[in-house]
Amino acid sequence: MEGPVMDFFEDYDTEHGRNEYGEHFLIKDKETKEVHGSVYYQLNPGEDNGTSIFYLGYGDKLHPERNADEIAEIKAKNPRLAVQIFKWVRRNLPQPYYAAFANQEFKKSLKAEDTGMMAQDVETGEPVPVHVVRRSKENRKMSKVNLTPPDSVRSAAKRGIKYHSEEKAGKGFESATLTRAKKIAEGKELTPEHVKRMHSFFERHAGGRSEKAKKGEVTPWDVAWLAWGGNAGRSWAAKKVAEMERSEKKSSLMKKAQRIIQSNKNCNCWDGYERVPGTKPCAPGSCKKCDSYRKKNKK
Repeated sequence: MEGPVMDFFEDYDTEHGRNEYGEHFLIKDKETKEVHGSVYYQLNPGEDNGTSIFYLGYGDKLHPERNADEIAEIKAKNPRLAVQIFKWVRRNLPQPYYAAFANQEFKKSLKAEDTGMMAQDVETGEPVPVHVVRRSKENRKMSKVNLTPPDSVRSAAKRGIKYHSEEKAGKGFESATLTRAKKIAEGKELTPEHVKRMHSFFERHAGGRSEKAKKGEVTPWDVAWLAWGGNAGRSWAAKKVAEMERSEKKSSLMKKAQRIIQSNKNCNCWDGYERVPGTKPCAPGSCKKCDSYRKKNKK
């Protein structure tokens, strides 16, 4: 990633490089070269072209090496630096952003959505939920589509969970898949990311059923298929993805119309003409020839 350093870092030295996690962006004191803030991230080459963020904030050390006292001291000297760093992230890294948030208030303020994926906490080794941060306008667009799974999809997910408990899932069954299956079975509204992943799974694995499965045996393929919602889930996810795409397209057309309306509001009369008082910009009869223009042409 190459790009201009934003104006709000003009009081600092900056450094971009690579590390064992992927890439990092450091903000340093110009005199002491001490690192006041950092972002550790990895650009995702997948279909969403987003960014996995391992750390964003004060200092440059990840758990468990972080020292709370040092962080508090840096924060006291640079109280708004974390906000500036996130502004840099928003302008320079591809969205959406995936992260396991330690700061619950930060997660709430960014309107982060649960993805159903799990990551391992570096400090404790315990699994932690991964959330995704999108543009607020994208959240508004997606919220118009009802993403609560119907009973048929929930029932299939419950069967998948049952087969998993009976150890019929196989070694390739991921813990994240079980987490998503439980969310589907609960019947709560899913995130757009979850539904898109459902659709992507069904499209990739639709033709993978084995001969054993066709004869009625429960295979790992069946367990995974059911965990994602089964045949009902496949139809439902495809329908919802299509609805979201239409919603996005409609939103894009509305935005274009708003730009046209705004440009009309700012419309000026042509050279030699002036606005008729009390008329709307660019409306019929809103401009008339200037007196100076008439006199000039008469000569």
